[in-house]
Amino acid sequence: MENTVNNRINQLIHFLNKNHKTFAESIGKAPTVIYNTVKGKNKPSFDVLEAICEVYPQVNPGWLLKGEGEILQSEPKSKLTDQAPDGYLHEHIRRLEENFSKLANQLEKKDEQIENLHEMLKMALGKFDPDSDEPKMASFTILRNAS
Repeated sequence: MENTVNNRINQLIHFLNKNHKTFAESIGKAPTVIYNTVKGKNKPSFDVLEAICEVYPQVNPGWLLKGEGEILQSEPKSKLTDQAPDGYLHEHIRRLEENFSKLANQLEKKDEQIENLHEMLKMALGKFDPDSDEPKMASFTILRNAS
């Protein structure tokens, strides 16, 4: 197997005990970007490489880019374990908050749509009189098929 940056990213994913999807999410990229990179369809973009180095500061950039040295930087392990989870967790929490905010906005819009549809349904059934607070009784005609 050739030692390409694509292969090293795949090695890193396995080293971190992740799959393509969880790794992609951890660096804020679409799973297809990582999948296509690992499969050799695309070379990793600068954004992908930068995100890897930011989210996983313990990864040796020389190894990642050129295959030189070891997968992890030669820093004391205590420093590495202190840095990695903090950066990752802060970024993960930030993304969760963004997603929560987006979902809250979407939910609010859906609630408004439901209310509008409810009012339209009332009008269509003749139960809504915009000039009155009292609902009208609708008259229904049941159509039966003649057999």
